[in-house]
Amino acid sequence: MDALAQLAPVAAPLLRDVDTALLTLGAPPTHPVWQALGRVGATPADVVAFVADLEPSRLRAAAEALRAQATAYEQAPLPLDAPWEGETARYYRAAAASVHEHLAGDGPSLASRLRAQASYVDSWAEWQQALRDSLARVLAQAMTSSQAVILRSQMVRPAEVDGLPAAVHAAADIAVVLLGVAEDAAAAGRDVIQAAQGLDELPYRPSLPSDPLTGSATIRLD
Repeated sequence: MDALAQLAPVAAPLLRDVDTALLTLGAPPTHPVWQALGRVGATPADVVAFVADLEPSRLRAAAEALRAQATAYEQAPLPLDAPWEGETARYYRAAAASVHEHLAGDGPSLASRLRAQASYVDSWAEWQQALRDSLARVLAQAMTSSQAVILRSQMVRPAEVDGLPAAVHAAADIAVVLLGVAEDAAAAGRDVIQAAQGLDELPYRPSLPSDPLTGSATIRLD
Protein backbone atom coordinates (compact mmCIF):
# COMPACT_ATOMS: atom_id res chain seq x y z
CA MET A 1 0.00 0.00 0.00
CA ASP A 2 1.56 3.26 -1.12
CA ALA A 3 1.03 6.77 0.24
CA LEU A 4 -1.91 7.59 -2.01
CA ALA A 5 -3.79 4.44 -0.99
CA GLN A 6 -3.48 5.57 2.62
CA LEU A 7 -4.28 9.25 2.06
CA ALA A 8 -7.17 9.08 -0.40
CA PRO A 9 -9.79 7.76 2.07
CA VAL A 10 -8.71 10.25 4.73
CA ALA A 11 -8.82 13.13 2.23
CA ALA A 12 -12.30 12.25 0.99
CA PRO A 13 -14.19 14.76 3.21
CA LEU A 14 -11.89 17.61 2.16
CA LEU A 15 -12.16 16.68 -1.51
CA ARG A 16 -15.93 16.53 -1.19
CA ASP A 17 -15.94 20.03 0.30
CA VAL A 18 -13.69 21.32 -2.49
CA ASP A 19 -15.97 19.93 -5.18
CA THR A 20 -19.10 21.18 -3.40
CA ALA A 21 -17.66 24.68 -3.09
CA LEU A 22 -16.68 24.78 -6.74
CA LEU A 23 -20.04 23.45 -7.93
CA THR A 24 -22.27 25.57 -5.68
CA LEU A 25 -20.22 28.68 -4.90
CA GLY A 26 -17.89 28.91 -7.86
CA ALA A 27 -14.48 30.57 -7.60
CA PRO A 28 -13.05 34.10 -7.86
CA PRO A 29 -13.44 35.27 -11.49
CA THR A 30 -9.71 35.62 -12.17
CA HIS A 31 -8.58 32.53 -10.28
CA PRO A 32 -6.50 30.10 -12.42
CA VAL A 33 -8.71 27.21 -11.29
CA TRP A 34 -11.18 28.04 -14.05
CA GLN A 35 -8.62 27.37 -16.78
CA ALA A 36 -7.36 24.26 -14.97
CA LEU A 37 -10.88 22.85 -14.77
CA GLY A 38 -11.33 23.45 -18.49
CA ARG A 39 -8.06 21.77 -19.43
CA VAL A 40 -8.44 18.74 -17.15
CA GLY A 41 -12.19 18.27 -17.58
CA ALA A 42 -12.63 16.78 -14.11
CA THR A 43 -13.03 17.92 -10.53
CA PRO A 44 -10.30 17.40 -7.92
CA ALA A 45 -12.25 14.59 -6.24
CA ASP A 46 -12.68 12.84 -9.59
CA VAL A 47 -8.96 13.16 -10.32
CA VAL A 48 -7.98 11.66 -6.98
CA ALA A 49 -10.50 8.82 -7.36
CA PHE A 50 -9.22 8.02 -10.85
CA VAL A 51 -5.56 7.99 -9.84
CA ALA A 52 -6.30 6.01 -6.67
CA ASP A 53 -7.73 3.24 -8.88
CA LEU A 54 -4.57 2.94 -10.98
CA GLU A 55 -2.61 -0.25 -10.29
CA PRO A 56 0.97 -0.05 -11.58
CA SER A 57 1.63 -3.55 -10.28
CA ARG A 58 -0.80 -4.99 -12.83
CA LEU A 59 1.10 -3.33 -15.66
CA ARG A 60 4.41 -4.63 -14.30
CA ALA A 61 2.94 -8.14 -14.22
CA ALA A 62 1.77 -7.73 -17.82
CA ALA A 63 5.26 -6.62 -18.86
CA GLU A 64 6.78 -9.67 -17.21
CA ALA A 65 4.30 -11.90 -19.04
CA LEU A 66 5.36 -10.34 -22.35
CA ARG A 67 9.02 -10.97 -21.57
CA ALA A 68 8.24 -14.56 -20.63
CA GLN A 69 6.52 -15.05 -23.99
CA ALA A 70 9.52 -13.52 -25.75
CA THR A 71 11.79 -15.99 -23.98
CA ALA A 72 9.49 -18.83 -25.03
CA TYR A 73 9.83 -17.74 -28.67
CA GLU A 74 13.61 -17.57 -28.31
CA GLN A 75 13.75 -21.06 -26.82
CA ALA A 76 11.17 -22.66 -29.11
CA PRO A 77 12.40 -26.16 -30.11
CA LEU A 78 12.11 -25.70 -33.86
CA PRO A 79 14.19 -28.24 -35.82
CA LEU A 80 15.99 -26.43 -38.60
CA ASP A 81 17.08 -29.59 -40.39
CA ALA A 82 14.88 -32.28 -41.92
CA PRO A 83 15.39 -36.04 -41.50
CA TRP A 84 15.01 -36.50 -45.23
CA GLU A 85 16.56 -35.23 -48.45
CA GLY A 86 15.31 -33.86 -51.71
CA GLU A 87 13.07 -30.99 -52.77
CA THR A 88 10.69 -31.15 -49.81
CA ALA A 89 13.65 -31.17 -47.41
CA ARG A 90 15.01 -28.05 -49.08
CA TYR A 91 11.63 -26.36 -48.75
CA TYR A 92 11.33 -27.46 -45.14
CA ARG A 93 14.74 -26.05 -44.22
CA ALA A 94 13.85 -22.74 -45.86
CA ALA A 95 10.46 -22.61 -44.12
CA ALA A 96 11.94 -23.57 -40.73
CA ALA A 97 14.66 -20.95 -41.03
CA SER A 98 12.05 -18.37 -42.01
CA VAL A 99 9.86 -19.21 -39.01
CA HIS A 100 12.87 -19.15 -36.68
CA GLU A 101 13.88 -15.73 -38.01
CA HIS A 102 10.34 -14.45 -37.49
CA LEU A 103 10.17 -15.81 -33.95
CA ALA A 104 13.60 -14.88 -32.63
CA GLY A 105 15.99 -13.90 -35.38
CA ASP A 106 18.69 -11.26 -35.27
CA GLY A 107 16.50 -8.77 -37.12
CA PRO A 108 12.98 -7.62 -36.22
CA SER A 109 11.26 -10.62 -34.63
CA LEU A 110 8.29 -11.48 -32.47
CA ALA A 111 10.61 -11.85 -29.48
CA SER A 112 12.20 -8.42 -29.95
CA ARG A 113 8.80 -6.88 -30.59
CA LEU A 114 7.40 -8.39 -27.37
CA ARG A 115 10.36 -7.05 -25.41
CA ALA A 116 9.76 -3.61 -26.87
CA GLN A 117 6.11 -3.86 -25.88
CA ALA A 118 7.15 -4.95 -22.38
CA SER A 119 9.34 -1.87 -22.06
CA TYR A 120 6.44 0.29 -23.22
CA VAL A 121 4.13 -1.25 -20.63
CA ASP A 122 6.82 -0.72 -17.97
CA SER A 123 6.96 2.94 -18.97
CA TRP A 124 3.24 3.25 -18.26
CA ALA A 125 3.67 1.48 -14.93
CA GLU A 126 6.35 4.01 -14.01
CA TRP A 127 4.07 6.83 -15.21
CA GLN A 128 1.23 5.57 -13.04
CA GLN A 129 3.45 5.22 -9.98
CA ALA A 130 4.98 8.67 -10.49
CA LEU A 131 1.48 10.13 -10.79
CA ARG A 132 0.35 8.39 -7.62
CA ASP A 133 3.42 9.59 -5.71
CA SER A 134 3.09 13.18 -6.93
CA LEU A 135 -0.59 13.32 -6.12
CA ALA A 136 0.02 11.87 -2.65
CA ARG A 137 2.58 14.59 -1.89
CA VAL A 138 0.31 17.39 -3.07
CA LEU A 139 -2.69 15.88 -1.33
CA ALA A 140 -0.79 15.67 1.97
CA GLN A 141 0.19 19.32 1.63
CA ALA A 142 -3.39 20.31 0.86
CA MET A 143 -4.77 18.42 3.84
CA THR A 144 -2.45 20.25 6.24
CA SER A 145 -2.79 23.68 4.63
CA SER A 146 -4.46 26.78 6.03
CA GLN A 147 -6.87 26.63 3.08
CA ALA A 148 -8.09 23.23 4.27
CA VAL A 149 -8.75 24.64 7.74
CA ILE A 150 -10.64 27.62 6.33
CA LEU A 151 -12.75 25.50 3.98
CA ARG A 152 -13.57 22.78 6.49
CA SER A 153 -14.46 25.34 9.14
CA GLN A 154 -16.91 27.02 6.80
CA MET A 155 -18.46 23.75 5.67
CA VAL A 156 -19.25 22.63 9.20
CA ARG A 157 -20.86 26.05 9.87
CA PRO A 158 -22.62 26.84 6.59
CA ALA A 159 -24.93 29.40 8.19
CA GLU A 160 -22.01 31.73 8.99
CA VAL A 161 -21.82 33.60 5.72
CA ASP A 162 -18.99 35.91 6.77
CA GLY A 163 -16.46 33.20 6.00
CA LEU A 164 -17.80 32.32 2.58
CA PRO A 165 -15.45 34.47 0.45
CA ALA A 166 -12.38 33.04 2.17
CA ALA A 167 -13.75 29.50 1.86
CA VAL A 168 -14.44 29.95 -1.86
CA HIS A 169 -10.88 31.14 -2.42
CA ALA A 170 -9.49 28.34 -0.28
CA ALA A 171 -11.37 25.69 -2.28
CA ALA A 172 -10.07 27.16 -5.53
CA ASP A 173 -6.49 27.20 -4.21
CA ILE A 174 -6.67 23.53 -3.24
CA ALA A 175 -8.31 22.57 -6.50
CA VAL A 176 -5.77 24.27 -8.72
CA VAL A 177 -2.78 22.47 -7.18
CA LEU A 178 -4.47 19.08 -7.42
CA LEU A 179 -5.51 19.69 -11.00
CA GLY A 180 -1.95 20.81 -11.74
CA VAL A 181 -0.72 17.31 -10.91
CA ALA A 182 -3.13 15.88 -13.48
CA GLU A 183 -1.96 18.37 -16.11
CA ASP A 184 1.70 17.52 -15.51
CA ALA A 185 0.90 13.81 -15.73
CA ALA A 186 -0.94 14.30 -19.01
CA ALA A 187 2.14 15.99 -20.49
CA ALA A 188 4.37 13.17 -19.23
CA GLY A 189 1.97 10.62 -20.72
CA ARG A 190 2.26 12.25 -24.12
CA ASP A 191 6.05 11.91 -23.83
CA VAL A 192 5.66 8.18 -23.11
CA ILE A 193 3.57 7.76 -26.26
CA GLN A 194 5.99 9.74 -28.43
CA ALA A 195 8.98 7.78 -27.14
CA ALA A 196 7.44 4.43 -28.06
CA GLN A 197 9.50 2.60 -30.68
CA GLY A 198 9.13 -0.75 -32.46
CA LEU A 199 5.51 -1.41 -31.53
CA ASP A 200 3.99 -1.69 -34.98
CA GLU A 201 2.66 -4.99 -36.32
CA LEU A 202 5.24 -7.50 -37.54
CA PRO A 203 3.66 -9.61 -40.30
CA TYR A 204 5.13 -12.97 -41.19
CA ARG A 205 6.76 -12.94 -44.61
CA PRO A 206 8.11 -16.42 -45.41
CA SER A 207 11.30 -16.69 -47.42
CA LEU A 208 10.92 -19.84 -49.53
CA PRO A 209 12.60 -21.11 -52.71
CA SER A 210 11.11 -19.50 -55.79
CA ASP A 211 11.11 -22.63 -57.92
CA PRO A 212 8.03 -24.91 -57.71
CA LEU A 213 8.05 -27.81 -55.27
CA THR A 214 8.19 -31.14 -57.09
CA GLY A 215 7.41 -33.25 -54.03
CA SER A 216 10.40 -35.59 -54.30
CA ALA A 217 12.03 -36.69 -51.06
CA THR A 218 14.20 -39.44 -49.65
CA ILE A 219 14.05 -40.45 -45.98
CA ARG A 220 17.45 -40.24 -44.32
CA LEU A 221 18.23 -42.81 -41.63
CA ASP A 222 21.00 -41.79 -39.25
